[in-house]
Amino acid sequence: MMKYLVLLLVSLLSLNAYAEKGSFGFVVSVATKGIFSPKLKTVEITEVTEGSSAYEAGILAGDHIVAIGDCPVPGCPVSEARKSMGKAVGETLNLTIKTLAGDEREVTLVAGPPNGA
Repeated sequence: MMKYLVLLLVSLLSLNAYAEKGSFGFVVSVATKGIFSPKLKTVEITEVTEGSSAYEAGILAGDHIVAIGDCPVPGCPVSEARKSMGKAVGETLNLTIKTLAGDEREVTLVAGPPNGA
């Protein structure tokens, strides 16, 4: 009986590993500080895919991400940012964006299929 419970638990924990990794439809240029525990200095949007969640939210090339969830940029650990942005299709990501005009706004993006598939 215990053997089956362990298998069930391992299967449930592994489900996320099999979930299709999603895309939010943007490409960034990242500057970091540090070697062993790097932190983000800047995150600039360099490309937005037409029809993507980022496109629909009005994100434009040249905008900067100033927070990933509750993690501010600059200062957000790269490992935390990577974990926060690695969403499966259908999961959401909260970002604070600073536009080219200098305005800050919060957006919630939904991960779509990778590469617009």
